[in-house]
Amino acid sequence: MSEKDIKSTNSKIVNIVGSQIDLMKLCIIDQKKSISFLNLSDIEKRTYLCDLLKLDVYSKIQKSLEGDIRVNNAEIKSKNDYIYVDPKNETGDKM
Repeated sequence: MSEKDIKSTNSKIVNIVGSQIDLMKLCIIDQKKSISFLNLSDIEKRTYLCDLLKLDVYSKIQKSLEGDIRVNNAEIKSKNDYIYVDPKNETGDKM
């Protein structure tokens, strides 16, 4: 894998693999902690890896979309409530 110059090649490598610091974090898994990763609970492992890999961006996206979901659900309910009910229809089915 090579580009026009060294700077472009390095940039492409960082885009694919990540920076040197990110790679070291993944390989070492932060040995500063006295507690072993294997001894953590499943929730703690998930939290730790999300922090390490910066996966919290997905949680932020989910939180920002929850408001949109609420608005859309309210609009759907409003439109469903607006459906015409024929008074001649003895079963009361909406049309």
